[in-house]
Amino acid sequence: MTDEKRPKLRAHQAPKVGDGGTVIFDEDELESDIQRAPEAAVQRDGFSPLGLPIAFGPYKVSGVLGKGGMGVVYKGFGRRDGDVAIKVMSEKHAAKPALAARFLREFKICEMLDHPNIARAISCGNEDGQIYFVMEFVPGTSLDDMLERDKHVALGDALDIIRQCCLGLAHAHERGVVHRDIKPANFIVRDDGTVSIIDFGIAGMDDEDENRKSVTMDGCVMGTPYYMSPEQNKGLSETDHRTDIYAIGICLYEMISGRTPSGLLSPDAVPEGLGQIIGKATAYRRDKRYADMNALVADIDAYLAKGSVESDSKALGEIEDGARLRESMIHMLYPKKVPRIRGIEIASMYLPAAGVGGNYYDFIDVDGTSVGLLVGNLGQRPNFESMMFLSMVRSAFRIFARNVSDPAVALALTNDFIAREQMDCFAVFSYAIIDPEEMTLRVATAGFRPSGMLRAGHDAFEVIETPGLGLGIVEGADYDSVKVDLNAEDIVIFTSMGVVKTTDRSGEAFGQERLDATVRANRDKNADEIVAALKSRIVRYSGGVAQADDMTICVVKVP
Repeated sequence: MTDEKRPKLRAHQAPKVGDGGTVIFDEDELESDIQRAPEAAVQRDGFSPLGLPIAFGPYKVSGVLGKGGMGVVYKGFGRRDGDVAIKVMSEKHAAKPALAARFLREFKICEMLDHPNIARAISCGNEDGQIYFVMEFVPGTSLDDMLERDKHVALGDALDIIRQCCLGLAHAHERGVVHRDIKPANFIVRDDGTVSIIDFGIAGMDDEDENRKSVTMDGCVMGTPYYMSPEQNKGLSETDHRTDIYAIGICLYEMISGRTPSGLLSPDAVPEGLGQIIGKATAYRRDKRYADMNALVADIDAYLAKGSVESDSKALGEIEDGARLRESMIHMLYPKKVPRIRGIEIASMYLPAAGVGGNYYDFIDVDGTSVGLLVGNLGQRPNFESMMFLSMVRSAFRIFARNVSDPAVALALTNDFIAREQMDCFAVFSYAIIDPEEMTLRVATAGFRPSGMLRAGHDAFEVIETPGLGLGIVEGADYDSVKVDLNAEDIVIFTSMGVVKTTDRSGEAFGQERLDATVRANRDKNADEIVAALKSRIVRYSGGVAQADDMTICVVKVP
């Protein structure tokens, strides 16, 4: 819709403008406007047979669009404005000045904005003690409903939707308005493809402390989890327009990856060019994000100009197919239960990455008494070939490890078999045989990271490591093993590299020291409790941001 064709806003008292273009609201003037609003002159006659109010001002009510904690949103019709949305505050809340001011403030903010990608404000009124305001009714489908139905949006359409949202938000930001609740539910896509941003209910004004406080509930941070920027999670008073940029990046990721941002924001889940745009938009530090929405639009336009949409759409499909294949294969391949070993506890944990990963672990019945623990990782992005490779490794290892007491021999036999297949895949493993009769643990490594052992009465971890190439790289590779005695309260831990590489929102790695410290702090607990403590610590540390690598932890403890 062009600016010339766009309906003009109802004449209303202009807001005051302070230094730097900041708009300042006078709540007393707004209350006065409401009391004498011309729309309030037409009184309601009562309610319809369905229990709906008949009208608010000149707008006849035709249905209910939604209900919330503050009141009800009705669909209505006016001769001048056509279909409208009437947001009505409940009488109980309207009697509270602070809540009424917050409610009216949304209308005032929306009235300032005049852009094709923002639902326009029309009028406000007070009728029989009920405060209401009228907005443009936006016919169409919410992006949230689209994602619920289709799981993801085609790349070209996703970029068009996000680009329009960026333009609308750029207009708001230039007027000092920060939305602060950007999410798919607040984007309406019309049938002609035009996008409208709705719901400025917790919007704020840059550099205006009082207005920020007016939309902050005591003791609560307002917004929607997963889409909230790190600074918004800390408190709304610290946010500026870059919090909307962060949320836009999350929305773009969700649209093209088909995954909700519930702690699974993986840079490997989207092609590189798109990943760079999303990564910059969602940077932990806001000074590392785009300076404004126009800069983000410029990068989107530059990406579109390269003509990569078709090839990257194909790449997204391959990534999605690989992720689904991996999930189904892992469901089939992973052991369904942990074996019971007399006098020894074993516990395990697996945390997948969003769009890539290939961690694997298995338990091997060696000779009816000893149990083998195999922990490893694929050496490349999961696809059909690599997952078939993992399936072959699983089957081969279970055959070659049977009745073999030296883990190095089991690794060598399996390696020679799969290397001859020349599948252009490899995997790194650590294989340990637990012997409850001798109370020993014998370990061999094929390119996997060293395991660690915390002896009873000691604080320093012993490193258990042997040389060896990953399985499938070359036939005839040599492997060696080392045997350690197990005593009461000893703990041995096997972890994939993804554990120590886990980063927090600032980009700092979890690291080996934090891993060791967590085990030490829980050394008096059983194996299951140690694994649970590690999982909890890692999830908290990551702050809900998914990692590029999946994570596996296996703990062996002597009670």
